[in-house]
Formats: sequence, C-alpha cells, structure tokens
Amino acid sequence: MPETAIIWLIAAGLGLVVVVPYALQFRRRQRKAEERKQEARSLGIDRPTGQFPMINQTLCIGCGSCVAACPEGDVLAVIWGRAQVVNGKRCVGHGYCEIACPVGALKVGLGDVRSRPDIPILSPTNETSVPGLFIAGELSGLSLIRHAVAQGKMVIDEIARRAAPPPPDDNLYQVAIVGAGPAGLSAALRAKEHGLSSVVFDQYDLGGTILHYPRQKLVMTQPVEIPSFGELSKEEYTKEALLEILQAACEKNQVTIESGHKLSDIEHQYDLFKLRFDSGLTAYSRFVILALGRRGTPRKLGVPGEELSKVMYQLT
Repeated sequence: MPETAIIWLIAAGLGLVVVVPYALQFRRRQRKAEERKQEARSLGIDRPTGQFPMINQTLCIGCGSCVAACPEGDVLAVIWGRAQVVNGKRCVGHGYCEIACPVGALKVGLGDVRSRPDIPILSPTNETSVPGLFIAGELSGLSLIRHAVAQGKMVIDEIARRAAPPPPDDNLYQVAIVGAGPAGLSAALRAKEHGLSSVVFDQYDLGGTILHYPRQKLVMTQPVEIPSFGELSKEEYTKEALLEILQAACEKNQVTIESGHKLSDIEHQYDLFKLRFDSGLTAYSRFVILALGRRGTPRKLGVPGEELSKVMYQLT
C-alpha cells in the first residue's frame, strides 16, 4: 500500500475518533437545549416579563460566553450556533451576559411587559402620563442598583432641563423624591449638582429596600458612579458597606431626608403637586419622583421572630 494512502487512512481514523464523538455530543446538547426551550414554552415561562438579554441574532457568533457568565443558570443556551433565551423568567437582570459578549450582540432590557399591569407606561425619560411625575428604580420594571442609580440621574437631568428658577417659598420644592433607596438618593445627589431644591421622603430611613436586606448580604452592583461621590468600582458590596457609602454621600452634600413619612396621596394642582403623608405632613413640589421600590408595605404573619433583620418580605 502506498505511503500516502496509509497517511490518509490514519488521518481519517483520527478524524473519526475525534470528530464523530464531538458531533454526537454537540447534537445531544442541542436537542437538550431545544427540549428545555419547548418545555419553557409549554409552561408559559419562555417569554421574559421583566429584565432579560435581548439578542441580536445577526451579530451572535454562538461562543457561549453569555451562557457561562449568567449567575442564575438555565436562562440562556446556544442552540444551533446562536444564543437564545430558554427560561426568560429566571433572568433577574444581572447583566453579566451583556458584559461577557465579545461582539456586543446582547443588551439587557425589559421583556414582554404586556401582561404586567404593575409596570407603568413611561416616556424615554421615565415620565408617566401625568406631566411632571417621574418614576425611577424598580417601579419601572428594571431592578439592580446600577439601573436605579442611572435612572435617578437621568430623571433629574430631564427635570433640570425643564425646571423653572427655585421658588421663593421654603415650603415649595422644585423636586420631591419619594423613596430613599439608591434611585431616590442618586436623584437627590444629582439635584444638588444641578442646584435644584429637593427633599427625600421615606416611610423608613435612608437606604430604602437595602435597609431591609439580611445582615452582611452581598449586593451586586457592577461598576457605577454615584453623583457627587464617585465610582463604586467593586462588583459586590455588603449591605452595611453600601449604606455607609450612601449615607456619607448624603451627609457630605447636605441632602434633606425626611424619615417616617409614608406617602398616602398625590394631587396634581395646575403646575404643582400636593403630597400628603400618613404622618399628617403635606408638601408641595413642581416635580415628583417616585422611587419607592417594589417592597411596599407587605402584610406580616404575626409570628415570633419576624421582626429580625434576617427576615425579608416582598410584594409578588
């Protein structure tokens, strides 16, 4: 037998040993991914109703880096060479897939919100159908601290563009912010940068939803810049460390925070808003930002130990 024929036979044999098992394994993986997607579709959980990765199929190269980066697991899968959303409802919007994608084919945004009556209709600058009333943070449908901070800054930038000079009346604010979480506090700090008169109201205290996290809970932030403070460069902070940062920024910039006031009613009067609180307090403002979060005031069980800091309640 010629030497060249022997070489080709050896090469073919090696190819069969390597390629065939890989091809069979690849096919099995694709079938499993398709089965998971079909199962999610049959259960009605294939369409994301909150944050999820929007994939540009024309740019996706199917490298799988987004699948590997997802901390939740089973949200994404590579099916026949393209990344696809398999279990959309498991996505909580960490955004690591967006960062990991080498070709920019992913962007985390809102999914199918047609079945979400809890998500309001908003303008591109988060203004509601009531002129001058804005929403920032989790109420908009986007969670995570980085989104809350970005929305707080964006809303104030829009208000600053439209705001009239500061009112002479000390009881009339240019901006009233309801909620002292990351969205509300970033809005207040940004308002200071723009020279807007503002006040923050909260039924609890500085920190908002973060205040009710369990002790030493790790909060995933990704690098984000706090107005008038600087960049949070770490990807994780403990609850206590993040609260200290927010408090230091507010104290340094003399942000006015009124604690212990639960909002009960907002009335739009001409070009002003009248805010009423359960405490009996009434405030007037030209613009209002609702940064309440989604925790709300849930009903409690009335059982021993539920007042401990490690116990959490959430509206669903």
